[in-house]
Amino acid sequence: QAFRLATRRLADDRHTLVSASFDDFDPNSLPARSLLVSNVPFGVRFEQPPTDRLGRFLDACLQGGTRLTLLMSRDQAKAIGPALGLRVKNVLVLGQPANIVYRSVDRRTGEITEPSAPDAIRESFIAGTEPGIAFQ
Repeated sequence: QAFRLATRRLADDRHTLVSASFDDFDPNSLPARSLLVSNVPFGVRFEQPPTDRLGRFLDACLQGGTRLTLLMSRDQAKAIGPALGLRVKNVLVLGQPANIVYRSVDRRTGEITEPSAPDAIRESFIAGTEPGIAFQ
């Protein structure tokens, strides 16, 4: 849905939007002095790409003169930023934190239930600690 919205807003001859994995995208196809803006997957809901492969892709972009603005995990930013000579900033992302999940639970028992159940309430949990998850 986010890609569809961006496409509608930026549909002109000055912008190009691509919905693809960096593994499938050729950084040499970017025009000189392009600005690459991307949310790199991280957190519980989205698998984080391998840091070494992402670093090689970003390095290839930089070698071609591409400017970068990326939202990525702090760990990857700490590894990739200095290696490529990039400035790293910590930002606060408003919305659902990446390691928080929300579940409907029965207000009496605390067990997971259907959202439409009469005693259902929404609770937040650190991912992996919600009821029904076995601890290792």
